[in-house]
Amino acid sequence: VQQFKADHNVSTLLLERPEVYDKEQAFIKTATKKKFTSDRPLIIQRLSLAPKPYQVLHLNALYWRSKSFFPKFLRDNGVEDYETFFHNLSSDFNITRDILKDRKYSRFSCDFQFILDSRGCMHHIDLDRVWEKCKLREYRKRSIAFLDRLEQGFQEALQELQNNVTALSYHQNN
Repeated sequence: VQQFKADHNVSTLLLERPEVYDKEQAFIKTATKKKFTSDRPLIIQRLSLAPKPYQVLHLNALYWRSKSFFPKFLRDNGVEDYETFFHNLSSDFNITRDILKDRKYSRFSCDFQFILDSRGCMHHIDLDRVWEKCKLREYRKRSIAFLDRLEQGFQEALQELQNNVTALSYHQNN
């Protein structure tokens, strides 16, 4: 984790390396009825709490594919400073793209999902499936395309909202 933070100058995404727990540990037996195996271990990852409100964004989810998702996210999460939101979003997405392109960390693209807050900051990349088999090249491409689509969608929604505010203030002044 320290090497990852040094390589990519990231502090908000994760706190520690996820820990794999033995399926025989007592608290696991009582805490869950799921079956954990060496192929699918229980993984616990400490992370910092994202400031509320936030949204979990997952590559395989359908909600973000709708054009209405972006203005709804901005409205429902009380985003007011559009410029700062998009600056933070673009910066964090650029860092994440670099991480996904880095062969050392490309496994992050397996089951790619993260938390995005109302300031446009990413707070966590889910790592629970990094050790599972996945088609790395395919998932890396899909994850980067996911970030590109999210960035484009937010940019278009912010532009539309800004245009609406400008038009509203113009009509109020005339």
